Order: sequence, then structure tokens, then C-alpha cells
Amino acid sequence: KSENKKVFLHFYAEWCASCKIMKEKTFRDPGVIATLNKDYVAVKVDVDRNAKISEMFKIKLLPDTWFIAENNKIIGHRPGYIEPEQLKALLKMFKE
Repeated sequence: KSENKKVFLHFYAEWCASCKIMKEKTFRDPGVIATLNKDYVAVKVDVDRNAKISEMFKIKLLPDTWFIAENNKIIGHRPGYIEPEQLKALLKMFKE
């Protein structure tokens, strides 16, 4: 809130194969990194270590990504693996 940025909330688990691919491919893309750093407060949540937060968002499928506005309202949600180009498009769409 103090940075006046939206929140990018990403739920994952160490045992999740799609999460590992997303970590290695999507989150290493220079465009994804730049946009997240510039326009969002990015938070990764390990579902095994943060069960209460995972329950609060009713996480069923991993990975699971949420977009939250500056006023704490949920503005988007995308379960499953996201390719770098798809994530860049989502980040741009939710920024506006």
C-alpha cells in the first residue's frame, strides 16, 4: 500500500512440477522480472509452509497466481502454469 503498487501473489510448492518449470522459465524471463519489479509487490507463498494463507485463498491447484489491487481487492486470478508471454500480457492487463 505504501508503494502504491498492486500485489502479485504466487502460490507454489517445492514438490509441484509445474511450479518448478514456472520458476525456471517464467520467473527468469527478463520482461517478467522487469514488470514485476516496476509495477508490483511480488509475493511467493509456499502452500506447505503457509497453510492458513492458502486456505484463505482456497488454493486447490498449483501453481496459482492472484492479482490484488492497491485497495486490497482481488482483481484477477489465474490457476496453473503460465508461460512468460502470457504472464507479461496478464501483468500489463492488470496494471491498467
